[in-house]
Amino acid sequence: MTTRIAMTSLITLVRGLINDPAGVGAQFTDEDIQQNLDDHREYILNEELDPLPQPDETTYLKWQSSRKHWESDVIFVDPAGTALVPDTANYINGYFTFASHCDQVYANGFCYDVYAACAMLLMTWAGRIEQDITKFSADGSSYEFAGQKDSKLAMASEYAKKSKAYGSVRSIGMVRNDHTTN
Repeated sequence: MTTRIAMTSLITLVRGLINDPAGVGAQFTDEDIQQNLDDHREYILNEELDPLPQPDETTYLKWQSSRKHWESDVIFVDPAGTALVPDTANYINGYFTFASHCDQVYANGFCYDVYAACAMLLMTWAGRIEQDITKFSADGSSYEFAGQKDSKLAMASEYAKKSKAYGSVRSIGMVRNDHTTN
């Protein structure tokens, strides 16, 4: 599998988040990262973007998506279905600017849960690391240092909390019907 050009910025973002620089010493190939991102993607159809008014408050050139981490081949259309091409696009943060006024803009394409992908990659990386706890004694004191494995798992846990797939612990109320008070 080859990497898609539209995934370049997302792959670079994930590499930065997991601290795995591209090159000879990289833990993951671009294809590995893309596959992991693809496992955590969602197709968005006709998401209405929010206008960011110009100072005159009647012209709309800048638009914002409620979602982040778009693949860069997203397609923009107006209500008539006419394709729109942005002048500038920040696909990671979901901000887009068009050359002329638009009444409404809709986006169609894939969004990614980069935090879920990062969590999975870091857990995989931690699984590759041999036992790396360092223990030693010196001058009557005892020392123990956790190594890379624990820090990779801790970072994976933090990213999992940010992810829509793994984070957001929800509570529900329980009602007992087997207990009565007199």
